[in-house]
Amino acid sequence: MHWILDFDDTLVLGPNTWAFQEVLPTLIRNHGLPYDKALFDRVMLQAQERANEDEQEEELLNFVFDTLNWPDELKADLIDQVYNGYQPRLFDDALPFLDFIQKQGHSIYMISNNNHAVSLAEMLGIKAYFSAIVTPKQSDSRAKPQRDMWDKLQSEYHLTGAIYMVGDDPWSDGTFSQRAGISCWIIDRLTRYTSLHAAMPYQWAQTFDEITLSLTAD
Repeated sequence: MHWILDFDDTLVLGPNTWAFQEVLPTLIRNHGLPYDKALFDRVMLQAQERANEDEQEEELLNFVFDTLNWPDELKADLIDQVYNGYQPRLFDDALPFLDFIQKQGHSIYMISNNNHAVSLAEMLGIKAYFSAIVTPKQSDSRAKPQRDMWDKLQSEYHLTGAIYMVGDDPWSDGTFSQRAGISCWIIDRLTRYTSLHAAMPYQWAQTFDEITLSLTAD
């Protein structure tokens, strides 16, 4: 069995989850911004989907602020906090999952849109788990959801048999897995995608532990 793992917001707290958990709540609280949870959740999902359609960051930010009726002058504050305050860290369930599938004798690969994934994985002490780490820059490939990085991996490793993708983004990782013809788990740590479960052909979990339980139950 072979596993293809995403990096940001799957194994490691990435900028998106950092923003949802820390930056945006602080911005809303400190500036008394209007907040309607249903509208906020819907706008964030739409922004994430549009980001995978190569929409520019400035356009996405304008969409979010205009729709939520937030003042433009806070955009710079948001960008500064996300990019200067963010620090990557492993999720608590990441190492136990990597240890589990390694002990099962399964091979593990990483396909990430983050061009710094190799150095960050080494810094976080998990690089040795992976037979290969593929990024757009390293492989001279287009980012997910395009399947280019999968083709690059296959040209070198010729993976056959049961292959599973695990990611956090149904539009990036999910669409990528469909284009590559491999099964996919989406980890929805913040339960943001509940409304999408029935419409999308992926297996859903909130943690790696749930995937481990599913494997041991089979």
